Amino acid sequence: MNSMSANTTSLLTLKELNCYRDAWLKPDLDIPVERPLGHPKMLCWKLHNDAYFKAYSSFAPQDYPDSLEIITLNWLSPPPPVSFRTKFQRFAVDPSQNLAILVVAIPERPNHIQLHIRSLTTGQPHPDAERPELIVKFDFENQYSQFSLTARPGGHTKS
Repeated sequence: MNSMSANTTSLLTLKELNCYRDAWLKPDLDIPVERPLGHPKMLCWKLHNDAYFKAYSSFAPQDYPDSLEIITLNWLSPPPPVSFRTKFQRFAVDPSQNLAILVVAIPERPNHIQLHIRSLTTGQPHPDAERPELIVKFDFENQYSQFSLTARPGGHTKS
């Protein structure tokens, strides 16, 4: 390697290091995104891509959630909350398929859970689901049979 290409490589490396250092010392950030949190009592939540999914109970007793509120980080107005009219212990979402899977414990059958396959927009059974309610049997007592839901401030649920 000749001295000219070595100097060019050194200068480029030094320039990249300076850019990296400046990015940490003087970050160029946009204004913070602020969104209303909606329903005040959150029982569990998930962050999925650009949305925050907050589960809460819409009626007393407020022990398990039955509704989801979607707080989007990139839209100005969030979609309306969705009520599933089914209390659940856990949930999974896939907004690209308009899909919510609700996990419901069956207390009298500790090695079973019920899955509800629902639409994220209507709360009704998902239109593409041949069987929108499934019962899953385990060879062992599952974690949901002794499930209690307690909210931790600023975090996921714990059981």
